[in-house]
Amino acid sequence: VLAVPGFPWASTAHGTNALLADGAEICRDPMDVVAALALTCPKPTKKGQMQLGAADATPSASSMGLSEDDLAVLGKLEYVTLDIGWLVRRCGLTTDRFLGCLGRLELAGLVKMPTPSTVIRVAPGSR
Repeated sequence: VLAVPGFPWASTAHGTNALLADGAEICRDPMDVVAALALTCPKPTKKGQMQLGAADATPSASSMGLSEDDLAVLGKLEYVTLDIGWLVRRCGLTTDRFLGCLGRLELAGLVKMPTPSTVIRVAPGSR
């Protein structure tokens, strides 16, 4: 567990400060999260664009048994909870086709559905 420390006298910081007192790791910046999850960060290329590290690479369709539609949907997902209705519109697929892709991605352990109407991409190595 990571926690962002707060001012000791702020009532909104009591929870995170209690977690830290109980042994949670301190989270000072995004690099603390990256280190805790053992992820690799994108590295800048010569032109200033980001290059993905090996742990961030999207799996190939053949290696995961996924279709190109499945991988396109996976590419639209983020590591935060997103509304499925919004994602259907964003992906440009029919609802049935999108839900089929989502089901295959869930079976492959690449996404989780915290509620029936939301989905979150699973961080590499956290299945």
